[in-house]
Amino acid sequence: MAEAPQVPAGWIATGRLHSGGVAPRPRRHRMLLAKRLRPWFQYAQRFASELRLTSVLPAWWTCWMIPPYASYVVQDLGTLGGASAAANAINDVGQVVGESWTKNNLTTHAFLWDKGVMTDLGVLQPHDWSTASDINEAAIVVGYSGSGPRVQLVGPFRGFSWNNGSLTDLGTLPGDTSSWAWGINDAGTIVGTSALTTATNPAHFRPYVYSNGVMVQVGFVAPGQDGLVNGEAFDINNSGLIVGGGVTLKSSGLSRAFSFDGAILRDLGSLGHQSEARAVNEAGRAVGQAAPDAMWVDTIKPLEDLGTLGGFLSAAYDVNDIGDVVGWSQVATQPSSVADHAFITRGCWMFDLNNLLPATAAWELLFACGINNQGQIVGWGLHQGNVRAFLLTPNGPRQ
Repeated sequence: MAEAPQVPAGWIATGRLHSGGVAPRPRRHRMLLAKRLRPWFQYAQRFASELRLTSVLPAWWTCWMIPPYASYVVQDLGTLGGASAAANAINDVGQVVGESWTKNNLTTHAFLWDKGVMTDLGVLQPHDWSTASDINEAAIVVGYSGSGPRVQLVGPFRGFSWNNGSLTDLGTLPGDTSSWAWGINDAGTIVGTSALTTATNPAHFRPYVYSNGVMVQVGFVAPGQDGLVNGEAFDINNSGLIVGGGVTLKSSGLSRAFSFDGAILRDLGSLGHQSEARAVNEAGRAVGQAAPDAMWVDTIKPLEDLGTLGGFLSAAYDVNDIGDVVGWSQVATQPSSVADHAFITRGCWMFDLNNLLPATAAWELLFACGINNQGQIVGWGLHQGNVRAFLLTPNGPRQ
């Protein structure tokens, strides 16, 4: 399931990019090296697997140096009449959700894209705009809506679910005025954030789980154990494992990535600073950001730094059941400038998705937000002067 990274205010309507402009495609030497070493590396991995040595060998022995697919076909998903759109999540049948500017670029509406047709999901009344965060295999969509100018992001907000043409207001936790819906599993259980919002800023974020019309705060545990003071729940898998980020009683005020299975709240660690988990797959492997880099963690191994594409920052937004991770990373364009590029990882190796497009593709892929088990990737990038939603489909078999 994919959590929805939000489009920076002002980008989607104007197509603005960093002042450095369109960045070149860096680190092609990594791919050339990977091709030369691939036969030896595959033999070494096969040998280790047959002797059942993979559990005791260093991590780099199981770190593939080739991308999951050699190339992708890129598709512009269109818009709801405006100039720009962004895709946030995709399910295993290829249905995509996100947000698009409407006619005359006056506001944004959540959309569902299916087999070439983009459907406007509307807004909760009396709100003006909406965005879709996630979709499950039954095509139930979750997101949130709000009022006022889209680029100002002034609350209050309200989480919603959409099912077969009907929008449902999820409400808030007691005493709160705003909510956001971030993730949904195949049972229809929703996770998100509830907060008390003022005119300018929200306060005391609280993660919630919503099922059968009832919203409950996440992170309450038995007396004497560590618990969440505040935080956000971003994703839930089909086993009911919830991941997010929050401040706990023992985290000294720093937000830490967490998992919660309904009974045990687990601190997933950090790289010395704050961290948050954005998505979790069916194996319980979570991905997110541990400032300043993207991270990977599962129920057995410690947190792992996924690195960057040459810049200073990166963040992982989704992971499929195979273990492929997507997100964004800064790339070094010049000594004094950086730009964001979408990435995919295989093991501990990170690949710039722009390097896996045909040479004739007129795209710069900025953010990869969702990936399904067929290897299809959605997100948003710069195309013909505007931010547009993209769908990447693998061109050929998995390597």
